Amino acid sequence: MKGGLADEQVSGIYASLIEQYIDFKRNLGYKFKDAESVYYLFDQFTILNGETEIGITKELANKWAVKRPNESDSTCYKRVMYLIQFSSFLNDSGYPSYILRLPKAYKSTFTPYIFSREEMKPSSKPVTG
Repeated sequence: MKGGLADEQVSGIYASLIEQYIDFKRNLGYKFKDAESVYYLFDQFTILNGETEIGITKELANKWAVKRPNESDSTCYKRVMYLIQFSSFLNDSGYPSYILRLPKAYKSTFTPYIFSREEMKPSSKPVTG
């Protein structure tokens, strides 16, 4: 891929379309680095699944959307989101493709701690360490 990951070249049936799509997004000003890695994985996935015709089927999309072992909800969500965007691009390019429903948004487990006014007051005690 132009300007892409040096060791990762797409070579499956979608290779030229993936490259076109990434170039299209970059020309719009997106850096698209994370997505590029996902599209490389998708390319490898299509090779392993023996895809021979352009056009993402419901079956292929559903296989891609399965959460992987040790994969976070946010990573799975992004992976599916990138496939939805690529499927839309394929449809716009004349290749009928199934568009998955985006999974429910993941919920972060992060809870911020909000300091009280009392906790924000400077301490007169020296810090020792």
